[in-house]
Amino acid sequence: MGIEYASSMNNFNDILKNSGNKLVVVDFYADWCGPCRAIAPLIENLSAQYSGSCVFVKVNVDEARDIAGYCGIRSMPTFHFYKNSKLVDEFSGANPGKLQETIARLAQAETFSGKGQVLGGSSASNATPKIDWSSAKVPPSALEKLTKPTEERAESVAEPKPDVAAPEASSENVTTENVTASDVANTEEGSVQFIEGVVEKLNQLMEMGFAETRALKALVNTRNGSVENAAEWIFEHMEDDDIDEPVARSAIENALGPNSKLTEEEKRAKAIELATAARLKREQEEKRLEIEREKNRIKSGKELAAVKAQFEEEQRRRNYEMRKREKKEQDEEKRRLRELLREDQEARKLKFAPKSAVVATAAESSAPGTTAGSSSSGGTIEIRFSDGTRLQNHFTPDQTVGDVIAFLRKERPSLGSFQLQSNYPRKVFTENDASCQLSTTGLLPRGALTVRM
Repeated sequence: MGIEYASSMNNFNDILKNSGNKLVVVDFYADWCGPCRAIAPLIENLSAQYSGSCVFVKVNVDEARDIAGYCGIRSMPTFHFYKNSKLVDEFSGANPGKLQETIARLAQAETFSGKGQVLGGSSASNATPKIDWSSAKVPPSALEKLTKPTEERAESVAEPKPDVAAPEASSENVTTENVTASDVANTEEGSVQFIEGVVEKLNQLMEMGFAETRALKALVNTRNGSVENAAEWIFEHMEDDDIDEPVARSAIENALGPNSKLTEEEKRAKAIELATAARLKREQEEKRLEIEREKNRIKSGKELAAVKAQFEEEQRRRNYEMRKREKKEQDEEKRRLRELLREDQEARKLKFAPKSAVVATAAESSAPGTTAGSSSSGGTIEIRFSDGTRLQNHFTPDQTVGDVIAFLRKERPSLGSFQLQSNYPRKVFTENDASCQLSTTGLLPRGALTVRM
């Protein structure tokens, strides 16, 4: 089903959830990571091999930082293995053997007996000559294949050739660690002997998916360098026109044969060179990570400052609206209190004003030249009773207090002896004042009289 790429935490969780009981193999990588690029072809091959039982996922740690942070990734490549959305195993480093062993163990891959056939390859009878890994030597037929031009190698695959059998086991256990040039000379004439570690590295490069010729050429040009260095060399020279050209036998022997072993001084110089390169690389990586952390810190600080500024702005706006509303309520309350105070003052003036003020008001009303336009056409007099009831009627200036008394007796026939009292100016009217014109009493244009029994 191919390889899936997780770009966010939600996407990652969905892949785990939708994978069911299948094993999920997650490769945490970076574009700048040489070992990550070196093991990438092997991951593609494994995804095709286990397409029915495994789900392969790639996570770019530079683009999906949330996933890398959640999973605690500290180095690349790192492999996580999930079943039913639970982490069941993990390891770091471009280790093809461990990756294959872990997938086979967790996926419970079926094993087959017999020789079988390679998917997409030729039959067993047409198989290419085999390298005898146990004795750490390349039979002439295999070496001849690696040193042939590309066209000749393609033709040789179609011709059936017998497999080269491994030499008979001797009483001494011959391995890649203890094999010597004399051992090879005694086993098979013309064989090429590799120095320690070459066979393992060549095997790892081929397991990663690199062609035999490219893997061998990388080890020759890096003089038996690390698998990562060899993979880096292949990536750097992948576009070269002669990348698939055969390697000269003399070059293989000079770079990887027994005579290519370094002297003690060369070993020390090589060790110092490798240590220096590793230290510089580590320092560069630490510096890069420090820069990334500082960038993230600055970015987080800016985001936090922006959120804080927005919160403060919202708080200021809410405070302003609250103060505005409170001021409006206070103004309305002050206006209401002023109105009540004014009404109370008017009532007190009418209740406690001296009689001289009544006379002065009446004099001003009747004085020549005054404009009594408000009372010239009359007005309304309100008559108030002790039980709270009231009567109103319109009177003209030339009418008298007697007319008001007559109106009152007409409206209230059962009313006995009474007096009429004005609040402001304070004055008591009896039937003896019946001849007084209303224009002189100050009751017009609008006045009030209280009935006193």
